Amino acid sequence: WIVRRPTTLGFLCLGVVIGLGSLAKYNFFLMPIAAGVAIMTLPDLRRSLLDRRLALSGGLACLIAIGPYLWVFSNRVEAFASARKFEIGEQSDAILQLIEGLLALGLAAINFVALAIVVCGVLFTVYRNQSSVVKVPLEQLIWRTILVGLAVLALGVAIVGVTNFKDRWLQPLLVLAGP
Repeated sequence: WIVRRPTTLGFLCLGVVIGLGSLAKYNFFLMPIAAGVAIMTLPDLRRSLLDRRLALSGGLACLIAIGPYLWVFSNRVEAFASARKFEIGEQSDAILQLIEGLLALGLAAINFVALAIVVCGVLFTVYRNQSSVVKVPLEQLIWRTILVGLAVLALGVAIVGVTNFKDRWLQPLLVLAGP
């Protein structure tokens, strides 16, 4: 909504959503980062990133999330005790580790969007003979956000060496893939 009609209230609401989203799921920050990069690729939407009120969104999100994140950084051992579930660096060969991690990411993404793909396939089959709809910038933004987010995750796999992904970990990003 802040892309269509930017208001101060809209930017404040965005800050609340990002702040609460980051408390609900730590990987939620991937979403606004991917959306920001995707917006930079769309000239019609790029001006929304230059709005000074975006700083209000970021500030409010930080205010909401600062307490729990300070605890995480102060208690790293307890906070990251379950990080073994990512199976980081368990493969001795770096190339095999990269391939295994990218395959796990790909399979998790496919598992998450499988139902949406089936539904979209049915809808396409039913409505394929109707006149084509012009793509709107927000639709392009959604698809680019998903692609940027998956690219960032793939880069993370390459850098960190994660070899295990669960489809639910992709929820903040791939929820946009639904019809």
